[in-house]
Formats: sequence, structure tokens, C-alpha cells
Amino acid sequence: MFDAVPFSTIVLVGIGILYALSVVNVLREYERGVIFRLGRLLPESKGPGLILVFLAHRPHGADQS
Repeated sequence: MFDAVPFSTIVLVGIGILYALSVVNVLREYERGVIFRLGRLLPESKGPGLILVFLAHRPHGADQS
């Protein structure tokens, strides 16, 4: 009834799971994050907590003073 799952499908699912885990960043209570998208600064900084940073984005942390 069910055929065996091809090895390439297992590899692609594994890569997808690893990518999904790598986009999650946690900023501490005293940190703010600025995100650069393709070299340009996004208009708002990210506050403390859970943020998602995708492939074309580059995060930089900044301590609050």
C-alpha cells in the first residue's frame, strides 16, 4: 500500500527542519536587534523576545543604554 520514502525526500525534509530551526533568534531582555535586508537597514528595530531572521536578512544585536 505504501511505498518506501525516497532518500532524497528524507534529506530535503531534514534540510527544511534545520533551516526552520536556524531562523529563530532570541533577544535577551536588555537587547534590541537591528535587521539588515540586502544591505539596507529595516525601519524599525526588534525588541526583546523571539524574532525570525530569514536567509536574506542579517541580524546585529545592540545593547540598550
